[in-house]
Amino acid sequence: MVHSPVLDGTLPVMPFDSLSNSFLGVVSGASGTPPSVLALAAEADGTLVLLNTVGYQIACSAHFAHLWQNEPLSFQPTFGVMWDGPTTLRRSKDWSYQEIGGPLKDTPFVNALGLTRQANIDYGLKVPPAFPTEAAALAGAAHAPVADEDADEYTDAPPPVAKSDMSGAPPRFIFGNLHESTPAPAALHGHLRALRIVRLYDTSTPSAARCTRIWVEQLWLRGLACGLIVSLSALGLRAWRLSGDLTAWAELVRDGLTSLWLPRPQ
Repeated sequence: MVHSPVLDGTLPVMPFDSLSNSFLGVVSGASGTPPSVLALAAEADGTLVLLNTVGYQIACSAHFAHLWQNEPLSFQPTFGVMWDGPTTLRRSKDWSYQEIGGPLKDTPFVNALGLTRQANIDYGLKVPPAFPTEAAALAGAAHAPVADEDADEYTDAPPPVAKSDMSGAPPRFIFGNLHESTPAPAALHGHLRALRIVRLYDTSTPSAARCTRIWVEQLWLRGLACGLIVSLSALGLRAWRLSGDLTAWAELVRDGLTSLWLPRPQ
């Protein structure tokens, strides 16, 4: 019997609407020609998750600098583009961001991408959520900038959350291609590991690979059902928020193990 995958997403994620013959809008609010938007994901209140722009380097840099300095940008969708999300974009005061960019060959423009580090799996694996046993050590941690080898620029990382309540960890964000209904299984698994919800990743045998697949698929389905995974307003790609409520995730995993919809690793 052929298994029909629950997660149909593939990698890499290409932040572009292939059905559109034009950009999806423009952002304005800083000096220079307003950059055009290839992709956008944001919370309902306008908190920026991802912004992918194309424009002159000086203009793109000025607009992202505006955001990083806690100044809002305005988003104007292109005529005919359906957008029910916010039109005023702001950076979160609780998350750090990274900016990646590069020139577009044979043009005077650059492709500039700004996104929260809560969407960066590598960063999440290196910087774990604050657990109760770590609270005392983190209480006196200094507020220091965090550099990223993949980032051209960086914003200050927020100070670690020193609390014994595990419901307050920052959320994670995951993206998918616009023509696919879910993210890629490997991407979801990476974010679950970044949240320290799962440690299991074993594909050494067919039974171990099946166990790993079931964990990822079931946590996706159950997470959506109970609101731990929520779809976000997005253009050019798909985006979801994974709750940082580690207590709720732990309860979900415990229920899965006791109710047997999550198999125990051998």
